[in-house]
Amino acid sequence: MYTEWIAIHCRSKTTMPLGVDENRRFRVYPGTRMHEALRDGDILLLLQPRDPILYAESVFHRLEHRLDWATGCPPAGRPEGLWYACRAIHTGVDEHGAKWYTCRWMRRLAGEPPAYTRPYGCLVEALVAYTKLRAGIPVPGGRGYIEGLKWCVERGSRGDRRLLASMHEVLQGIQEVLGEG
Repeated sequence: MYTEWIAIHCRSKTTMPLGVDENRRFRVYPGTRMHEALRDGDILLLLQPRDPILYAESVFHRLEHRLDWATGCPPAGRPEGLWYACRAIHTGVDEHGAKWYTCRWMRRLAGEPPAYTRPYGCLVEALVAYTKLRAGIPVPGGRGYIEGLKWCVERGSRGDRRLLASMHEVLQGIQEVLGEG
């Protein structure tokens, strides 16, 4: 089981969605800015935002422009959600070139966890699929799985234009990676 976060690397002013498992392990895929920036022992800020659109803004590198970097790191609490800090320890590389890390420690900094909704989860899962495909890693269930996530967001969002627009952007990215766009 993974908990989805937005990882914020202050030195490089980079963000990306990041799944951390129950053992505090995570991997950073090749082709991402974080893959190049993160080093053994670096501290990451981890955010579970109340607004799931921030995950998409992170993937498409718009969130970096919205955060306040004046003190070096964005202040915990803005944007709203649950904030933690993690010391990332490099533990290896997998067969796809993804770097594995473990949070030596995780400390709660501020906020409360967001209320989980089905479209929130489906949008985040679509972003995970997009990130994997971009790194050359196949997605179990393939196109059918991705179509199911699209249906989930459409159905569960009750016409929320922001969620639908974000899902559409993710689907365009997937189509480009798959050579369909």
